[in-house]
Amino acid sequence: QDPPKPRGKRWFRPPQGRCSDAMLRVLHRHGYSLAMTDCFGMDTVCGEPYVSSYILGRAKAGSVLLMHLPEKGFREHNLRAIEEVLKGLKGMGLRAVTLSELDEIHNKGTHEVVC
Repeated sequence: QDPPKPRGKRWFRPPQGRCSDAMLRVLHRHGYSLAMTDCFGMDTVCGEPYVSSYILGRAKAGSVLLMHLPEKGFREHNLRAIEEVLKGLKGMGLRAVTLSELDEIHNKGTHEVVC
């Protein structure tokens, strides 16, 4: 059985934010939208509390945050960083949403406070 088709936009974040013209053509042909970030806490090389502090110092309404998922034995510090960022965003009056939700809010022209 084929996997279910994704609903809404399909997103692609190029590794290290680098995308060639050929890559853009392939993404377009397969119906992907490009996802770029404006807040990356360098969680691949830095630990906590640097990651959350760095991100919270730069996040604003409409920001796209990049944080890698922690795994047991690999980037475990990111679990604490994600918790701190979510708590900090709430304290700033912001909330986390998916890229598709952010895109929908942007396209509606509303100015809801999200991150």
